[in-house]
Amino acid sequence: MKRVISIPIKFLQTLQNKCHLFYFIRFAGSLIKKNTRLKLIIINLLNRFPLLRNKIYHLKWHSENFNKSSYIVKHTQNYIRNLKYKNISFKKNFDELILIGEINGYHSLPSINRNIIFNLLGKIGKISMIVYHHRYFDKLEKNALLEDEYNRLNSITIDKDISPNNNRVALYHHDPVISDVKEIYGDPIAMFFWEESRIPKEFITTLHTKYKGIIVASYFVKNVLINNGCVAPIKVAAIPIKEPVHSKRYKKENKDRINLLHLSSCLPIKGVDILLKAFNAACKIIDFDMRLTIKTFANPYDGHGPIWSVNDQTQPTTNNESNLVNYRNFHINNISELVDNLVNDAFKDKIKIIFDEDLTVEDMARLYEECDMIVLPTRGGNMNLPAIEAAYLKKPLIVTNFGAQCEFLGSPVRFLDYKFTKASTHFDPSYSIWAEPSEDSLLESILTLSEKILLHNKKLLKELEEQKESIK
Repeated sequence: MKRVISIPIKFLQTLQNKCHLFYFIRFAGSLIKKNTRLKLIIINLLNRFPLLRNKIYHLKWHSENFNKSSYIVKHTQNYIRNLKYKNISFKKNFDELILIGEINGYHSLPSINRNIIFNLLGKIGKISMIVYHHRYFDKLEKNALLEDEYNRLNSITIDKDISPNNNRVALYHHDPVISDVKEIYGDPIAMFFWEESRIPKEFITTLHTKYKGIIVASYFVKNVLINNGCVAPIKVAAIPIKEPVHSKRYKKENKDRINLLHLSSCLPIKGVDILLKAFNAACKIIDFDMRLTIKTFANPYDGHGPIWSVNDQTQPTTNNESNLVNYRNFHINNISELVDNLVNDAFKDKIKIIFDEDLTVEDMARLYEECDMIVLPTRGGNMNLPAIEAAYLKKPLIVTNFGAQCEFLGSPVRFLDYKFTKASTHFDPSYSIWAEPSEDSLLESILTLSEKILLHNKKLLKELEEQKESIK
């Protein structure tokens, strides 16, 4: 075998001048053009002789012929389309901004929209907003707002169509992404958040065809967009956060009690089932009292689709329904069913579920003040506003070690172990994954933090103070 291989090697070693190389390369080029396997053999041989390879690559008077016969670069349609986007110039200066999206409620999306408006008031020539929950020009509600905040937002709320303005930008932020974009409101920019690995193609199409750019709050979301074929301009920007209202100091009645707080929509991706399992396990082994408060809200799509079951976490789909319809149908909050199925009867009275949407800002602040730690075992995180608020309020925090939250949270946060599993959310789970947090890791984190809190650990208090400063 060695003798067979040595024949072409000795032949290559005899090529001492450019003339020999020229004729050899022309001959090799014609063969390579017809035989891909031969091309690989020649490349492997050349790699064994760096000096010879360099001579070939530096022969300018025939290298063009060699390259043409060997390599043909074919760009994808996305690459060509992306080149067009690179040449688009956006308004660096604009005199008016309209924010269009959800404003009412305590959950993250409207909270982020309100924070953006309050932060930009006085910094832009004119700023206004259109309340969009199910349609344009929905009514602004007072809940989740202080009196002066409501008055300020109400004064800039648009309740009818306006005249066009070439120097106006329209920032859209809604879930799902708004497809009914109106050019009259200005150059459309989408603010986009996402939590798992796949995005419905309807959303990507809408972002490509309806918007001129996308703003995201983390590189996690930007990478997910790119991996799903998005070639529109994407900008990672720090989303302004309004420091949460502080409650009056709460005097803890039972010093041997640990109060856990969870705030979310309680949809499957929020991992509340993992929390309930860990809480149930903790109650069986601890020698102190532990309580769990869950602040959630009735989902706007309740009653339009099947409830997510503890025993069947597969999203129902039909061939006749679009992904977007399934996305709407699957947004169901069934926290009461989860408690009934996952928590022992002896511990159910230790859990308090709050659906009340009429809570005041002071009521929400009191929930934060009364808790000892905030537990958010999400299967995917796009920003996790409750985690940011926990850091502001110097509360011990437990989150999954996956998603956008990992870009801004550090010590003393307890990060949960996880594994990747198929996602059971808005569309065909065969094409999407999320991070399944470890129940054992969550149980261990709850017990460890509880011990530190009960012992008034000074190191923990110092770390919480540092966490607040780092999040600002």
